[in-house]
Amino acid sequence: MGSPWSLASRSSRSPELPPLRPPSSPIVAKNPNQLFGKILIANRGEIALRVQRACRELGIRTVVVHSEADREAKYVRLADESVCIGPPPSSASYLNVPAIIAAAEVSGVCVDAQRLKPTRVPDNR
Repeated sequence: MGSPWSLASRSSRSPELPPLRPPSSPIVAKNPNQLFGKILIANRGEIALRVQRACRELGIRTVVVHSEADREAKYVRLADESVCIGPPPSSASYLNVPAIIAAAEVSGVCVDAQRLKPTRVPDNR
């Protein structure tokens, strides 16, 4: 079986997930030259998986936001933490900036440009 991060692996078995750190544990970067130890990812699907893979290689924990419809998605299962931000319509979840900011706050991710991986906002042209 391929890596659980591979998009091609379509096994019925659940991937092995690393143990979660207790919420009371401080999030500390593994590398002293690293700016932070945890990042919030406001993307879905393949993009979220790619960001998660890069973070894992750098020793950065991941928090993903998801809608109720994506609760069982692969990128949600493989994240260190996940926060549901609303119902299935994108306008009520993924494009709801206050919900994403609230998810960053409750997950312990500091809200600044260095720690939020923004979602792609479609232009309305």
